[in-house]
Amino acid sequence: MTFGKVVSKSRLTLRKILGTSRADREAELLDALKRASSQKLLLLGDSLIEASQAGIGNPSVARGAYGGSRIADVLAAISRIKGAFLWNKVAGAVVSIGVNDAQTSEGDDLGSRQRYFRSALDALAHSVGDRPLVLLTITEIASAGTLVPRFNRDLIALQNKEIRSVKNAQILDIASQFETAMSQAGVPYDDGFRDGVHLSPAGYLYCESAGGGGNCDGGAASLVKA
Repeated sequence: MTFGKVVSKSRLTLRKILGTSRADREAELLDALKRASSQKLLLLGDSLIEASQAGIGNPSVARGAYGGSRIADVLAAISRIKGAFLWNKVAGAVVSIGVNDAQTSEGDDLGSRQRYFRSALDALAHSVGDRPLVLLTITEIASAGTLVPRFNRDLIALQNKEIRSVKNAQILDIASQFETAMSQAGVPYDDGFRDGVHLSPAGYLYCESAGGGGNCDGGAASLVKA
């Protein structure tokens, strides 16, 4: 067995023990782009996309989402892709982000936090440049759940307002569509979550329905031709 294979096997073993880290996910994303023979659509963001089936098995999609990701992390991932001279392999980006930027532990100055988030959205749109950019709104958290106190509901609403107002992007309002799908199915909204923030298996089914069969990415992968 070569040294490279030993290292690769060790990394796989560590991932099984410790879980996939941000560095692992970014390394996998860069590797997928290096090996790509044609452009790929990036799926970036937080656990909504990471835990979904969005893009799995689609050769035109490169997944780079991971739980806990913030908008600054998405900007950093794009910067690393460009730093590795792989931006020519990118067809566009679908981004689901924001809830982790709304943690209650980071202060009650919602105005300043809203302005920061807007400036980061503008930086994101600028960084993608002439590539198509699709932004998903933030799925509203449940009324109760073990993780609900960690997040500021009012700030999430302000962030969604900013996402919906971005001009240089296509907006997929998954937050509104998911709520509508739950209502039409006659299912209590809170039943779509396992801890008030992360979707349950049933929640993902309704999310997929809300996204038009797009596995919570709103069918966005079909909107950007790689």
